[in-house]
Amino acid sequence: MSLIDFFKRMNAHTNQSQQVLYWSSVKEEIHALMNNCGASINDEYCLVDVTGKDRRDLMHRMSTQNLKSACDTQIVATVCPDQNGRIIDYVYYILGKEKDIMMCHQACHQELLSWLDSMVFREDIQFVVRENIKHQVVVSGPNAVLSLNRALGLSLNWHANVAIWVDWQGRPIDILMIEDKGLQSLHLLLDESLILSVLVYLMQAQVCLAGLYAVDYQRIMHLLPAANAEIKRLYNPHEIGLSHVIDWNKGCYVGQEVIARLDTYQKIKQTLCRFKVKGVVQADERVLDEQGQDVGVVTSAVCWPTDMPEEGIALALIKKSTIQDMPTFLKTSQAILIHDTPII
Repeated sequence: MSLIDFFKRMNAHTNQSQQVLYWSSVKEEIHALMNNCGASINDEYCLVDVTGKDRRDLMHRMSTQNLKSACDTQIVATVCPDQNGRIIDYVYYILGKEKDIMMCHQACHQELLSWLDSMVFREDIQFVVRENIKHQVVVSGPNAVLSLNRALGLSLNWHANVAIWVDWQGRPIDILMIEDKGLQSLHLLLDESLILSVLVYLMQAQVCLAGLYAVDYQRIMHLLPAANAEIKRLYNPHEIGLSHVIDWNKGCYVGQEVIARLDTYQKIKQTLCRFKVKGVVQADERVLDEQGQDVGVVTSAVCWPTDMPEEGIALALIKKSTIQDMPTFLKTSQAILIHDTPII
């Protein structure tokens, strides 16, 4: 059975790209992710094997984090900026003995790989996209490890930002334990033939399946950026809340001078904020203050289906001058935005 056939059999609500928006109840899926555990099918990422004796040196020069001090099996969240300090992609870099793995965004990976290739001269480094893994099963929430252990008969303990390998029914599974801005998630890197089996075991263990609405809600609550929303070459790491993955003590890297100058001279003009939404809002809409002055842009928004309350949720880049004296509300053409204090 294909994934699409499985979606139809489960009466999942999908979009035109055959991504699951929600399975049965968005409310229940959000509650599971925020308070217990939920599992989702993720096609957002692209896995790239990085090999060659010079791989660590090059990637160290091309990212905001110190990869030379990291150890094998460690997962390092890092920005790959261009020479102007703008974000090409936000990646999770997994270090290994024989090769490294770069988990980048599908929407960004071609531009990222072209950029990296342009920086290779005589170095021994190769990038190969993994074609056998198009989807990941992601288990996240406060009880993610406990639920995965119960479902698959494992005995894992949580270790933040570490990659492990397990044997499940005679088949290998790589599991990435990622913690980012307080969100703990287990990314199961599976051959496509294993995904349905894992989903069935999770369902039998009463793990709630979550669609894009609930996953986006969880992401926005943790102020995490998404590709083609906050992660794009228009913005720098400071603006979209990625200062935590900048190593201020490492040596030179591409874009370092610009990124450091923005911080040193307080030249950051806008920052990412979370809002409760009353009304209808979409990404790329302009944000206005009470006097109708343009103060920012919506970057991410969850458009609720009919079973949800009116109050939605969104991320927007807002001018620093507005944030310093945040008004009671901001607005778009069809919505009121109420500033929401981050949970982290």
